[in-house]
Amino acid sequence: METLEILNKVIKWDHKIILKYNGIGGNLLTLLLRIISFLGRETIWLLLIIYFSFVWFDPRIFSHISVGYFLGIIIIVPIKQTLKRERPFRHLEEIVIHERKSFSGSFPSWHSYNVASQGIIIG
Repeated sequence: METLEILNKVIKWDHKIILKYNGIGGNLLTLLLRIISFLGRETIWLLLIIYFSFVWFDPRIFSHISVGYFLGIIIIVPIKQTLKRERPFRHLEEIVIHERKSFSGSFPSWHSYNVASQGIIIG
């Protein structure tokens, strides 16, 4: 099987799963996912960097958080530029969007990287 065929099968499967689970869970699950999504944004982590560097200065924690953020740039940006996977809502009109439309690539997600990396650093 060629690589293109495999990718097309993965994309079809991805679209099927997205449509299957889009909108499931109601308001409580949507609120929970918005909170988790917020915790994965760069904004909250930059505020934490400022907090640790200016309010409660501990160079070790400051350097760990900073290194985690910059490693994300080194890891995520090249992968996004290489894969160039478009956001699913551009192809599937049935998807309900709860926030503004993003114009960056869809995979890998900054949210998941930030939650995982900062959770490992802090935890």
